[in-house]
Amino acid sequence: MAAKKKTTKKSGKKAPQKVEKAKPRRNWVAWAYGNESEEASSGTLHKVYYGLLALSVVTLLGLALVTGINADEKFQDDYSEKLVDYYASGGGDKAALYEDDTSSQRFNKFYGGFFELVSGSVNRMLGYHPGPSYHRVRHLLNALFGVLILVIVAGWSRRMAGVRAGILAIILMLASPRLLGHSVMNPKDIPFAAGYLMGAFYLYRCLLSMPRPRWQDALGFVLGAALATATRAGGILIFCYSGLFLGIDFLLRYGVKGIAGEFKQFLTYAAYWIGSTLVGFGLALLFWPYALQAPLEHTKEALDLFSNYAVRIIILFGGENMFSDGIPSSYPLVWLGISVALSVIAGFFLSLLTFSGLVKKHGVIPVVLLLFVTIFPLAYIMFKESALYDGWRQLLFIYPTVLVLGALGFEYLAQRFTPRTKWAGPAIIGIVVLLSADALLFTARNPALAYVYFNPLAGGIKGAFGQYELDYWGLSSRQAVEWMEDEGILHPGMDTLTIGTTFPYNVRRQLDLSYKKKVKIQYIRYHRRFSESWDYGIFPSRFIRGPHLRNNTWPTSKTVHRIEANGVPLAVVEYDPDQFAMQAEALLKAGQAPQAIQRFQQEVAKYPDNEQGWNGLASAQVSIGDGDQALTSAAKALEIAPDNETALYLKGYAYLTKNNGPEALNTFNHLLQVDPENAMAYYWIGEIYKQRKELETAFNNFRKAIEYNPKLKQAYLSIATIFEEQGDMENANRYRNAAAQF
Repeated sequence: MAAKKKTTKKSGKKAPQKVEKAKPRRNWVAWAYGNESEEASSGTLHKVYYGLLALSVVTLLGLALVTGINADEKFQDDYSEKLVDYYASGGGDKAALYEDDTSSQRFNKFYGGFFELVSGSVNRMLGYHPGPSYHRVRHLLNALFGVLILVIVAGWSRRMAGVRAGILAIILMLASPRLLGHSVMNPKDIPFAAGYLMGAFYLYRCLLSMPRPRWQDALGFVLGAALATATRAGGILIFCYSGLFLGIDFLLRYGVKGIAGEFKQFLTYAAYWIGSTLVGFGLALLFWPYALQAPLEHTKEALDLFSNYAVRIIILFGGENMFSDGIPSSYPLVWLGISVALSVIAGFFLSLLTFSGLVKKHGVIPVVLLLFVTIFPLAYIMFKESALYDGWRQLLFIYPTVLVLGALGFEYLAQRFTPRTKWAGPAIIGIVVLLSADALLFTARNPALAYVYFNPLAGGIKGAFGQYELDYWGLSSRQAVEWMEDEGILHPGMDTLTIGTTFPYNVRRQLDLSYKKKVKIQYIRYHRRFSESWDYGIFPSRFIRGPHLRNNTWPTSKTVHRIEANGVPLAVVEYDPDQFAMQAEALLKAGQAPQAIQRFQQEVAKYPDNEQGWNGLASAQVSIGDGDQALTSAAKALEIAPDNETALYLKGYAYLTKNNGPEALNTFNHLLQVDPENAMAYYWIGEIYKQRKELETAFNNFRKAIEYNPKLKQAYLSIATIFEEQGDMENANRYRNAAAQF
């Protein structure tokens, strides 16, 4: 039987039911974007902000006037001139497409040409040709992109967290010697970084006001993304970011059901993304002749090329010389850790530690966007194991948002402590300045070479010497040339002289037109620097092995001037009035070994720290069969330059002439540890095993020798004799025929 419902005694009505209150729906938009309004700030802070901003602009322009020419400008200058000709001829002059060029210059066409076209046009209007004035214009224009980065970094920080955050961001940028140094002489990485940052910033601004973004913000996004793409094909990333975050924004505002329920708004979002992508990409194409020929096909070709671009050069990393395509995955993290100011490192990690607080204050999307555009490219590059070289310059584009995050982290800390003490804000600024002092002083002391900065974690630049690349682009060549001018060596009334250098383009373009025709520039490989005749040598440390640098035997006694940063030598000017080593090299080539030995002995007697003099002496001694003396000379070379490849080879060969196979084998194996691709080391190891009748091991070493030097005739012949001993005449003849082609 059903239970009776309770009624009131007086009216017999039903008792009132207890109604639960519905939980309020979460405001996902407020959660995602937080409160963007600036914190209240004093007039003093505003004055400091604009004062620091002005100081930073002046600093960048000042650095542009003193910086040197970077080695890669050899490629950019060529592209710049060809781009001006292309557009001036209405596309008739197609040299900018490098259609029949097989040199490394041909890769220029895969880059957008915005900066090169602008700088080339300005120089053409001013009547400048490649030289000091031409490059001064380029560097000043380059600095303007550095200014753009500065303004956006400061503005983004201020927009999110107030004027004090903007001040902190400016301090962090001033404490970024590598960014400042590149900002005035790197025409690829800096314009790309400026466009990347601009696109990300205005994407943030657009998201705040969706579904009706301000036209100024939409225009800023399009121009930023276009600038990035008109510099490098990787600028396409900005359009991808836009699609991703617009999609997230739509879902936060309307949910998954909104795709159908708010289909009109969905189409609006799609139109914003497609429209901005088409307009931005179209603008970029206007400055990229190669992509103009076939926009989709050639853009994809450029993306594929740079995604798998295998630049293979020898670099110095962690004290070890290695090929750039064989770097460890930790390479970018190590470089960032030792060459970024402590204040920037602290600020970035503080932003990660205070992530939840930053999200509550500024919203999820603004903070996640900053982290995403910073971390995603780095993670992708590490995952792909892309070849990196020259420090972390290829990652400069992610660094500005690191500065913004650092400023937000420090500002959050200041606001947390402000209720307890009014000195929290000034104290945080003081801490940031203190952590930045080392970097600020480095730029002040070395304005022309700020990009070689290392932080205290690396022991400063002194600790990095011989461990990592310093002046890898040869900027110090400018100071070398200027010293020669100040000393009266280079002047309009001079006699003709020859300068030997490992950075010929830098030196040639630095010469003043008044005396340029009287100077011959001779490219010299550092380890063969006496194989050609020269009067003065300009040698940055770039191509000197780490063990040699760490041995404190460079600069040598031939040095007449050193270019230094904080007391550490970056480049030298050498003078060789006697030219004993050069004469000896010529005699040795002519087959006059005894006379060459006399000249080499004169060389090492006057310059006992010249490892090439000892190497030449060892080579001459080996050639006349004096293995004992050759071993002594090679040992002297190795005392000066440990792990010197030439000295190790000569030492191993000298042991062979003395029929000391075990020591020769040990020496050649040591050489392979230093240079794993030394074909001659593999060849002689093969000969040693061949004499021991260990034919399989011998064969494998001969094959390695051919792998690293396909034209090594004697390796083919040695393999042929192995097959003959085994009765395999078919393969023996095949290898003999191959040898006959060389």
